[in-house]
Amino acid sequence: MLKQLSKRIVSSVSLGLDWQAQNLRLVLLQPPKNPPDTQGPPLCLGQWSVPIPPLESFDPLAEAECSAWFRCLRQINDLVGQRHLLVNVGLPKGYFTWLHGPQLQFTQAHKPRLWHQTIVNSQIKQQLAYQRWAAEKLNLDASSVLVEHLQLAPALTMLLVLNTHYARPVENLLANLQAVIVTTLEASLEPLVLSCVQCPNEVGADSSMAWWLAQKCWSKA
Repeated sequence: MLKQLSKRIVSSVSLGLDWQAQNLRLVLLQPPKNPPDTQGPPLCLGQWSVPIPPLESFDPLAEAECSAWFRCLRQINDLVGQRHLLVNVGLPKGYFTWLHGPQLQFTQAHKPRLWHQTIVNSQIKQQLAYQRWAAEKLNLDASSVLVEHLQLAPALTMLLVLNTHYARPVENLLANLQAVIVTTLEASLEPLVLSCVQCPNEVGADSSMAWWLAQKCWSKA
C-alpha cells in the first residue's frame, strides 16, 4: 500500500512547449499506463497551437488580450489535475550562443558525492567563473547572461550562453503557467537545433518538436 501511495505522489506529466516565431505549440504527455519500468511510448493528452501572448509584463488577469493562451492553460490545468508537471521550453537556436570554454579546475566541482558546503562553494565559484568568462568574450555584463557548462570530453568544454533579454519573456510565460495551473511545476530550457522529428500519428506534424520536448522531460526527471 505504501508503495502504491508513493507512486501516486510522484506521478507526473510533461509539457513540451515549442517557441516559434508566430505561435506557441504545446503537447502534453503522460507516461504509459503500465509500470514505469515497462517499455512503452508516452500517451498524448492534448496538443495546442496558440499565438504568442504579450509577455513583456506578467498579468494573469489580462485574458481579453490573450484569451486563446489562457483558455489553453485552463484546459491543461484540467488534464494535469494534482500531478507534478514537468515543462520543457524549446527556444530557437538564435537565442543561444555556443562558446568553447576554458579548462577551469575546481576540486570535486563536477561530480559531488556528498552534500557538503565546500563542494557547493566550489560549484558556485566554477559557475561564476564561466559566467564572467563568457560575458567578457561576448562583451556583455556578467549579470546579463545565463551560462550552462557542458563537459563533452576531458579536453572539450562548451558553454551554452543565453542572454537574459531572452530569458525574461520565458520567466513571464512560466509565471502565467504557475498562476493558472495549480500544481507543482518544474521547468527547463532546451535549445532547438532541429526543425522536425518523427512523432506518433496522433500528434500533428507541426507539433512534432513540442512532442519531442515533452517526451525528453522523462530523461531529465
